[in-house]
Amino acid sequence: MKITLIYPPSDCLNCECFNLPNLSLPVLAGHLRGLGHEVRMADLDDPFHRAVRPANPGVDFSILAHPDKTSAFLKGRLKGPEAALLKRIAGLLADTPALKEKTDLYGLTLAGFKMNAFLLNAVGLLAWRLKQLNPAAPAVVGYSGVSREVYHGLLEKYHSLDFAVYSGGGPHLARLADYVRKGPGSGGLLSTLERRGRKIIDHAAHIPDELSRPDYAGYPLEGYKVSAEQLLARYSPDVPFKADLLKRAGPGKQLVLMYRFETTCRGRCAFCGNDGRSPAAPPDAAQVVEDLERMKALGATGVYFINPNFNNRYAFADELCGKMIKRGLDLLWCDCVNFRELDKPLLRKMRAAGAVKLTFGMETGSPRMLRYIRKGVLPPKIEECLKISHELGIWNHIELIGGLPTETEADIGETVSFLRRNAAHIDAYSINPFFLYSTSPFGREPKKFGLRLRRAAPGTEMDLFSAVETPNNFSEKFDEISGLTFEQKDAQIRRSTRILAETVKEVASERAIDFEHIHLLMYLYSIFGHGRKDLIRRIFGLLTRRFKPYNLDEFLSSVHFRKHDYDRVLKAKKEGRG
Repeated sequence: MKITLIYPPSDCLNCECFNLPNLSLPVLAGHLRGLGHEVRMADLDDPFHRAVRPANPGVDFSILAHPDKTSAFLKGRLKGPEAALLKRIAGLLADTPALKEKTDLYGLTLAGFKMNAFLLNAVGLLAWRLKQLNPAAPAVVGYSGVSREVYHGLLEKYHSLDFAVYSGGGPHLARLADYVRKGPGSGGLLSTLERRGRKIIDHAAHIPDELSRPDYAGYPLEGYKVSAEQLLARYSPDVPFKADLLKRAGPGKQLVLMYRFETTCRGRCAFCGNDGRSPAAPPDAAQVVEDLERMKALGATGVYFINPNFNNRYAFADELCGKMIKRGLDLLWCDCVNFRELDKPLLRKMRAAGAVKLTFGMETGSPRMLRYIRKGVLPPKIEECLKISHELGIWNHIELIGGLPTETEADIGETVSFLRRNAAHIDAYSINPFFLYSTSPFGREPKKFGLRLRRAAPGTEMDLFSAVETPNNFSEKFDEISGLTFEQKDAQIRRSTRILAETVKEVASERAIDFEHIHLLMYLYSIFGHGRKDLIRRIFGLLTRRFKPYNLDEFLSSVHFRKHDYDRVLKAKKEGRG
C-alpha cells in the first residue's frame, strides 16, 4: 500500500536559528516499511518558512490563525475574497512533488508542534486540497500527545479529515492501512476515531506502545544541512573571531537528526504525565548503534536524542556508550538524563561517546519538594552530578518548574539559593509553569498528594484556539486540600515562575533560558572539544548576543494573529488604517 506521511506547516515561533527534521515521520515510516508498505515523507514546515512565505508576500496567511474561517470554508459557508484566499493557500501548501503522486492514504502528524489555530486550520485545509487531488485516499491525523476528546472535536470541525489516531503510532496506523485497503471486515481499529457520515465512531481498543526504529531514507534532509558559513551568518555580525572559526571548519555541512530508544521513564515523579506503568521494551544497544550508523551514512554529524532520559536503565546506557565508542561513531549528541542512575564513571563514558549537552530534570532545589514529587534524589547528589559533568566539559541544562503543588515561599527560596550557589556549573535553563496532567500520579491519585481535582464541566475542555497560555487553560484544575484554591494557585504559579526567571537573569542571562542553539553548540564542540569548555562558553556568549531565528518573519511581524484579531485587522485595512 502507498502511504504518504506529512509534517504540516505551522506558525509556532522557534527561537532556534535552525530547525530539526521531525522524528515522527521516520518512526512511522520505519514501522510501515517493515510491513511491506511503500512510504513517502513530505516535510512541509521547513519549505513553508524558507520558500512559500518569502515567495508569496502578498498572501495573507494569517487567516489560518482565525478560529472559524477555515472551518466555515470547508463546510461551504465562507464566500468571497476570504474563500478565494483560503483556496489559494491550500494550493500553495500542497504544491510539492511528494504530494502530487498517487497514494492510498495520507497521514498528517501533529507531533512536535504547539497546538494552535494556525496549525490545526492548516491541517484541515491541506487535507481538503489533497482529497481534491486524490479523492480515494482518506486523510488521517494523529499523534499520541493529543487527547481523544480533542481529536473528536477536530473531526467535527474539519470534515476533510476521515480518521484520527490518538495513541500507539506505527502499529495503530498499520491497522488503519489494512482497514482502508481491505474494508471494515479486515479487523478492528486501535485507538482510532472514524468519520461515518455525520457520526464519529470511536474504536477504543488499545495495545501497549511499540517502539519503532526510525527510517530516514527518503526524508528531504538537504534543507536541514548547515554549513559553517550559514551557521555563523545567523549570529552576532560584529565579533572579531568569525573568520578564524570559518578557517577551522571543514568543507562539509552539519546535520543533526533526532532519535529515540526509550518511550517511558522508570521514575515515579508525581508531576509527570508520562505514564511509565507499561513501558515499551527498548531495542538492544547493537540495534541502536546500527540505526545511528545508517543516519551517519545519510550525512548526520550529530544526534538530538529525545528520550525521557538517556540513562533510564544504567546498564543499558553504559552498554550503549561502550558500543558507540568501540564502533567509532564520532557523532556528537545531547539528551535528557536523570540524577538517580548517574555517577562519574557513566558521565565519563557519555562524554567519550560524544555527549556535548545533557538536560537534567531537576524541577526544584527544595529538599522537601524533591521528596514530595518523588524525584528520588536530593540537592547534594544533584550538585555533585552537575559539578562532575561541568568538569568533564559537558554543557549542563537544567529544567525547573514554578509553582508545584504545596510549594511555599521557603521552597522557592531554597531553589533560588541553589541556582545562585551552582551557577558556575549550569549553562542553560528551562523554566516551566506547573501544569497538572490527568495521566500523572497527581492526576491519578490526587488525595495522596493533598490535592482535590475540579472536574471540568461539559464543553469546557482545553481551548486550542485561544492564545492565552496559563494553567487556567492547559492544566487540570485543582485545589490544595490544606492550602490554595486553584485561583490562588494560578497566581502563585505565575509568581514562582517569574522569580525563577529573574534569578536566572541575575546569575546568568535571559539568553540562557530556553535557548539551546544546538547547531552552534555542536559546531563549537567539534572544533574545540570538551577540554575547552571555558573557551566555548565565552565564544557562545558573544555569538548569541544577537541572532536570527529560522522563522524570523513571524518574530518580526507586528501583527501575530490570535483569536478575533483577523477580523479587526481586516476591518482596519478596509478603512485604510492598516
